[in-house]
Amino acid sequence: MKRLKKYVDVSLVKRKTEDGLMEMRGDVRIGKHYKIDLYSIKEQEFFNTEYNIYHKKITVEDANSGGVLPVELLTSIELDAFVEGYKKGYKKGREDAITT
Repeated sequence: MKRLKKYVDVSLVKRKTEDGLMEMRGDVRIGKHYKIDLYSIKEQEFFNTEYNIYHKKITVEDANSGGVLPVELLTSIELDAFVEGYKKGYKKGREDAITT
């Protein structure tokens, strides 16, 4: 069974996360637009080799490359509302908490 997808255009608002543990590679400019799959939102655990620690980030999938992007680096009205719903209850199993 195929998973539903909902594509949204978002733009990059910063290159590095607040805690400094994740950063965009290369010369990606602020304001770059990405097409993401909104329904691919999930909490992932990462390992930072520089600081030697595990950390969790809420991520979405880039529709073009298939890579993951931390949502705190991106912005759009629809993404922001979706992330708030996710934080309020979706990850606890309450799918009705997300409204877009």
